[in-house]
Amino acid sequence: MNKNNIYKLIKEDNVLYSDLVYDPEELLTYWFNLSIFLFTTATIFYNLAITRVFKKYNTLISITAIMGAVISFFYMFLALRPYNDRMNYAYYLCETSPKCSEYQKNEILNLKYRFLPLVIVNTIFKLLVIYVITITLFHKTNYLKNEI
Repeated sequence: MNKNNIYKLIKEDNVLYSDLVYDPEELLTYWFNLSIFLFTTATIFYNLAITRVFKKYNTLISITAIMGAVISFFYMFLALRPYNDRMNYAYYLCETSPKCSEYQKNEILNLKYRFLPLVIVNTIFKLLVIYVITITLFHKTNYLKNEI
């Protein structure tokens, strides 16, 4: 993409309020929402496994709980790099554009550094919960050993 096309993407001479910044945030929000939905579903299955509501299918429910949480973790983990790269690209375009002010450059970096810690902390939290779910389901209660 040449510079003329890139400058056409910049709405009203303002990179900060253009799709170059909003699209990465929107995409990260979609990934975050999907991850939360999967994680909530996984915790519902975890609750079903702990309470042994369906005794016949408890192994399947336990595996589903763990896999849902793991997939949710990977959604957030894999969303980090593309978001970071897209925001770096928006910053680079702002930096090279003669129309972009210092305020816009700083705001792009501020937005990036507000969302990244949120995703990182959320990802670490999910990793800890996955560990707890796995320990609870397979080591402390021996669900799989009791069913075989």
